[in-house]
Amino acid sequence: MHCIGCGRNIPWDGKRLFSYTCKCGSTTFVGGDDRRYVRVSIEIQMIEKSPVIHLDDIVGESNHTSKEKTAFIAQLRDIGFIWMHECVQCKTDGTLQLKQEREEYHKRTARRTRDEYRG
Repeated sequence: MHCIGCGRNIPWDGKRLFSYTCKCGSTTFVGGDDRRYVRVSIEIQMIEKSPVIHLDDIVGESNHTSKEKTAFIAQLRDIGFIWMHECVQCKTDGTLQLKQEREEYHKRTARRTRDEYRG
């Protein structure tokens, strides 16, 4: 199984419940049988054509591209899913800004931790 967002291999034996968020932020994965694994809440939104969650949370944020990722994003866009940076509500209520500040903080602290570890 691999992440649709970044292509990272995800170790899962297929036996127990699967609930995972990849490092890139994606919650969508593709199995060896080319079956797509998404959270039930996303599946319901796709069936009802009522997007609530943003593409960032479904396919993550990564420069990785693949045919399956491109096709899945196109399918979601047709239903009306958008990226968080396109969301008027997120821009207006400050959610986007908080997300960007949180990401910047994590980048700074990860860099500092790495440097401290190296000594």
